[in-house]
Amino acid sequence: MANFSANWNASTGATGYYLDVSIDTNFGSFVTGYNNLNVGNVLTYSVNANIKAGTTYYYRVRAYNAGGTSGNSNTISLTTTACPGYATIALDGTAFGTTFTTATQSPVANLPSGVRAGHLLLAWVVTNTNSTLSSISGWTQIGTSVNNGVDSTAHLLYGAGITGSSWTFTNLFTATETGLIVITAWSGFDNLNPKKRL
Repeated sequence: MANFSANWNASTGATGYYLDVSIDTNFGSFVTGYNNLNVGNVLTYSVNANIKAGTTYYYRVRAYNAGGTSGNSNTISLTTTACPGYATIALDGTAFGTTFTTATQSPVANLPSGVRAGHLLLAWVVTNTNSTLSSISGWTQIGTSVNNGVDSTAHLLYGAGITGSSWTFTNLFTATETGLIVITAWSGFDNLNPKKRL
């Protein structure tokens, strides 16, 4: 949540101050909670409720003591810091149809054209049986779906820092398999943590 510090100079004889905060330079309306707010005898106050990032605010104070309340101070304006935006998530390429019809434990998969180290790569590995994957350097398995128990299996993996035109999944399977691999390349993610956007 955004916030800012309101500051003002001391008024001789004051025992406290009232604070107004608005997004209207003429104070035709007030930020909720900051209309004639008694902040006590301080010269700075943290304005941290109902404040938005990237927004211009205006504030003013009035001094008070046992004799009454002063007129408004001069108006001070400031703009809160804008929140950093997320990078745009984009599908930058897909390599379809890397089919291994000859039973193999180490299929070679095409990578999408133009893959660079910053891409998050997602690989769908679909086999004709209930397959088990070995641990593959550079890739992490994040999901498995088995169809009818034995008919077929779909595995989802993500890879980081992998470039080139193809990738050999050395000893991917614990037994020989036939199937299909589809790889997609994405930007806008932390390629070391696919749950984290940039």
